[in-house]
Amino acid sequence: MFFDGWDDLFRLIVVGTLGYGGLVVLLRITGKRTLSKMNAFDFIVTVAFGSILASLLLSESVSLSEGFLALALLCALQWMVAFASVRSKAFQDIVKAEPTLLFFRGRYMTASLRKERVTPEEVLAAIRAQGISRRSSVEAVVMETDGSFSVISGESETADTLSTVRDIKDARQAMSSEEALSWFRSLPAVDAAAMAGTWRGKEISTGHPLDGLLGTCGWYGKRFCADGSAHPLLFRDGSGGVVAIDPKKLPLGLVLKMPGLAKSGAAAFLFRRAIAHLKTERPAAHLERRSFEGVESAAMVYENQPIIDHFRQSDDGRLLGMMQIEGSPDPYFFVLQREDA
Repeated sequence: MFFDGWDDLFRLIVVGTLGYGGLVVLLRITGKRTLSKMNAFDFIVTVAFGSILASLLLSESVSLSEGFLALALLCALQWMVAFASVRSKAFQDIVKAEPTLLFFRGRYMTASLRKERVTPEEVLAAIRAQGISRRSSVEAVVMETDGSFSVISGESETADTLSTVRDIKDARQAMSSEEALSWFRSLPAVDAAAMAGTWRGKEISTGHPLDGLLGTCGWYGKRFCADGSAHPLLFRDGSGGVVAIDPKKLPLGLVLKMPGLAKSGAAAFLFRRAIAHLKTERPAAHLERRSFEGVESAAMVYENQPIIDHFRQSDDGRLLGMMQIEGSPDPYFFVLQREDA
């Protein structure tokens, strides 16, 4: 039980030394990529190396030549898979998983969390492991192809390290109304005095009936004046310039009742033709501090429409806006980027 003879120990020393040496030679020949852990296939190969070497050392039924052949076969298969993956995107998609976005700009990707069987607490643990104390300082948390978490700090619309992450484009352009509201709640207040200037606008698709309406009609953004007045709706005119539209002249009630018709190509054509009659030089809104869920921040109140835009600071160059329209149960979200940023 404790000692079966010197022959077994002598075999273990010889076979172990030769097996280990042979594996080192194979790994040097095939390169460092063989032992990398960049995806699930790499992990399987690494585990298999250990299993084969253990069997070679402890099982007398496995000869040294059989062990060498098994190790060489795995190295060859790993090399061929890596070679084909580099040269064929289709093959790469078959053998490799995609990195998955779990957290993005203050909100959890709930569908991805469920699919990958990850809890929000595990995402927070990954953030803490990087020494980050605030979720607002995190751009994204990604589950990589090997199952590890990558935490990306900062915020950038063009963060190229996220370009290959699944769902990143949708995350930047769309979210549920609940996710957008959660993001809004997580952001700090903004001072109205710091908002003076012209801002480019971009809609956030949340499933709101008005989603896509402003973009279809050529929405440019908003302009805030130093005296607290504001032009709430800037649109491009037919000559490529930017003009302010008087919200009072827009049929808001009809738009809310028939949003599909309002977003049609015919309606957009008529709107562009009528811009000359809708434009105004007079500010049609003003900024003031308003409280939303106990947090006071800058808000824009329309003069002749039952609309209030609440704002929160996303980062130095971006604002998150939440439009509340009387008669519409769900808020409408958009992002503003300072024109000279």
